[in-house]
Amino acid sequence: MISAPELKKHLNKTLKIQLNSNREIQGKLIGYDIFLNLNLVEVNEIMHVKKAKGKQGGKGKGQGKGDAQGQGQQGKGQGGLEYKFLGSTIIRGNSIISVEIVD
Repeated sequence: MISAPELKKHLNKTLKIQLNSNREIQGKLIGYDIFLNLNLVEVNEIMHVKKAKGKQGGKGKGQGKGDAQGQGQQGKGQGGLEYKFLGSTIIRGNSIISVEIVD
């Protein structure tokens, strides 16, 4: 018999999830099932970006990939991280490598 994952106490809390496609997302858990499929809201994809050396091309410091595209959906964070807002998302359980409770 398959037992349900112990996530009930983490409902409505923010999780950081590492996926097998070398992606990382963060969002609020609002539901799950016995296969560890997760239903998340307020989801952001966390992208680790490398700073390009010598490719300023007349732009000021801090301007680079993604700055003009954002329109409220993409933003830069600390230490070479970019956040892309995804909204509401369902994550398939077999693609999850790790789950970390943020709050």
